[in-house]
Amino acid sequence: MRDTQARRRASLARLDAVSRNNPFDKIKQMMAAGLSCNIVFWTDSTGFDSVGTDVSPTNSVRYPALWQNQMVAQGRIPASYTVRRIVWNSNRARAIWGSTPILQWGTGYSPAVTFTASITTGGTMNVTSVASGTLAIGQTIIAPGLPFGTYIASGSGSTWTLSAAPMPAITSTTMFAVTTQPALTWDLTQFTVGGTIPNYFMGKFWRIGPASAPADALVIAHGINMAGFFVSSPPSGVAQTFRITSLYVAAIEQYRALNPGTPILLTTQHPVQTGSPSETGDSSYRPACIEAARRCDTAIDDTVFSAFNAAGKPNLYYDGDIFHQSDWANANLYVPMLMKWWDNAVPFAPSRLAVAHFQQSAGNANFLVNPAFEQWTTTTAVPDSWNAVGSPTFSQDTTNFSDDRKRYSVQLTPTAGTAAAYMAQALTGTQVLWLNGRTVTFAVKLWADTQTTNFDLGRIGVIAQSAAQGQLQYLSGGSIQTVNQSDGFRWVIVTAKLPADLTGLSVRIYGNIGSTASGTHVIKVDQACLVAGEQPFAARV
Repeated sequence: MRDTQARRRASLARLDAVSRNNPFDKIKQMMAAGLSCNIVFWTDSTGFDSVGTDVSPTNSVRYPALWQNQMVAQGRIPASYTVRRIVWNSNRARAIWGSTPILQWGTGYSPAVTFTASITTGGTMNVTSVASGTLAIGQTIIAPGLPFGTYIASGSGSTWTLSAAPMPAITSTTMFAVTTQPALTWDLTQFTVGGTIPNYFMGKFWRIGPASAPADALVIAHGINMAGFFVSSPPSGVAQTFRITSLYVAAIEQYRALNPGTPILLTTQHPVQTGSPSETGDSSYRPACIEAARRCDTAIDDTVFSAFNAAGKPNLYYDGDIFHQSDWANANLYVPMLMKWWDNAVPFAPSRLAVAHFQQSAGNANFLVNPAFEQWTTTTAVPDSWNAVGSPTFSQDTTNFSDDRKRYSVQLTPTAGTAAAYMAQALTGTQVLWLNGRTVTFAVKLWADTQTTNFDLGRIGVIAQSAAQGQLQYLSGGSIQTVNQSDGFRWVIVTAKLPADLTGLSVRIYGNIGSTASGTHVIKVDQACLVAGEQPFAARV
């Protein structure tokens, strides 16, 4: 009996080792069961599926769309499925959310009905104009902020009632797309804004971006912009890889907290061409991506990056600049990468739940005192057990918070013209001794105020004192760049390998880390946590 059980466990272990992390296992399982499915791509401009200025979809050659086209052309998707592509992007970065946020089209990629409208909180849609076609009961409607799967329940003419209530109010003129919901669908959904790092979809746009479309498989492809981002903003006291890894991990963990059962594939993308000022960043983002996959237990693919380098990064592989892949590379490298994962996927892989690590654990205690700021003797000053530097002002925000059990957050406003405004907490001598030579992770939920370009706002840091090396600063990446990041909390984390001769340790949450802070921009902070090891855990009572 014991031998039989051992053989069975070994057989399952072999199968699990081969396929447990293939994100397309789940898709094939769902198709075998006759279920609709949705594959989400969360990428930067390497996966950018373009939208024309007339808001009509174009048959882009970027690799997610090209892969889907080839899947259809080669008969890999049964004819019983209606194949659709859903695109959340535009070349007009910030303007897209109010004008042309999304288009959806089906097999053959003919445009769906598009129109402009507004929505009241009661769920009434008032149509301003219909560009083509007609609206009808039962059609699926898509627009920024709408719950996934919203459809027209009743109505006629210019006034319609939507299925879900209450609805988010959409009062400005907004472009909508609508289509009749087929019985069986195979969807590819793209969340992409050109020139991005993952942070850009994790704050304000989180709920209308990746959080709005439940994925049965998720592909994350970032790197080139992250490399350039950190080359232009070099780290202090810590390798770039640590900081870029933190961006990957924060994105994965924030998504998993919402969709714990979604299998994820990380790809390292291709390198920039030889001679680029960002070329040195390739040596940081690639190992960071691989390290994030190890830490978060996701699938990882490095074949495209390796293929570019093996070929010497020739012009054939680029589209005329030094960053973006050419049509040739899309067709001959990126699409085969996805085909490999699809062909190796099996519909009978063992079920496996990949849970988020941002949760309290008895085996991984939070070292911070008052980490969720529930003790606050004077709410116009810094919360209890924390101290302030740089004369920032504090207030208790009872409207914006990330934990419904603790219905407030800390709002920190730097004093204009001062430098390095932050709140901090130092660890005790006993804790410092225990953490000598260990790895720690510091994480907070952060809400950064509206910015244009400001890498100083809302950074966090682990500050270590070393007997031999003096002060070491392990800082997170800059706040945001060009994209409005307000109206939403997102995870920000930093991981630090502490020196073995540690003499002091503290954490900082910066309202502004620059030399001349603006007094007009604020940050909001919730759920701070410092733990031993590579994974952060949310601060909870």
